[in-house]
Amino acid sequence: MSTYRPQPKGYIAIVSASIISTLLLAYVFTESLVVFWNRADQLDRESAAQSIMFVESCAYTALQQFAESGNVAQTPEQLLLPIDVDSAPVYCTVNSETLVNNAVTISVTAKYRSSVSTYQVQAKNSITSGITSITTWRDITSIPP
Repeated sequence: MSTYRPQPKGYIAIVSASIISTLLLAYVFTESLVVFWNRADQLDRESAAQSIMFVESCAYTALQQFAESGNVAQTPEQLLLPIDVDSAPVYCTVNSETLVNNAVTISVTAKYRSSVSTYQVQAKNSITSGITSITTWRDITSIPP
């Protein structure tokens, strides 16, 4: 006499559905993280571009002060540009100024959101013609560790 043992029905279907659901969930989670980090990277690039524009504006402001007065104001150390970004003023810091024979070396730093840019500009002021000429213009931005 044989005994009847009922076979479990639907076990393979439930396990298959669980595995497929887990794989789909992992795929959707991974894709959402990729999109999120790509957006964050794009925002960082935009902040860096804005920071570079602001440091150039700061350098031009410092050069204008040098052309008009023969020196760059060190007090206050921060130059406030007449630019409001996201309802916040942009500050630049004049890090160093070296004045030798009517030539000046200015290091200017500007910060926008999380991006910091630093430029070093060398200019010479001609006493006879009153013309200020830029001799070098370098990006010396250092990336923090």
